Amino acid sequence: MILDKPLIYKEHCKKTNPKVNTRNCLLRILEGSAWGAKPLTVRTTFSQCFSAGEYASVVWCRSAYVKKLDITLNETCRIITGYQRTQ
Repeated sequence: MILDKPLIYKEHCKKTNPKVNTRNCLLRILEGSAWGAKPLTVRTTFSQCFSAGEYASVVWCRSAYVKKLDITLNETCRIITGYQRTQ
């Protein structure tokens, strides 16, 4: 958790987004593989994505910078459920 003086959590959101995005890439590889990952493996990876993204969210959930992190976490949910993003 990165705290800043005005408590807007901009740096925390900026540093957390790439962490979740990296885990999303791993999740895409596991989910879309030809050899087929076991559902338990995909769920475990999903929980790691969400735990990285939602860490201490009670504190910073009202920040104005949380929008980009929400987009990445929504992408995680779309990957795990198999739904595509609507345009």
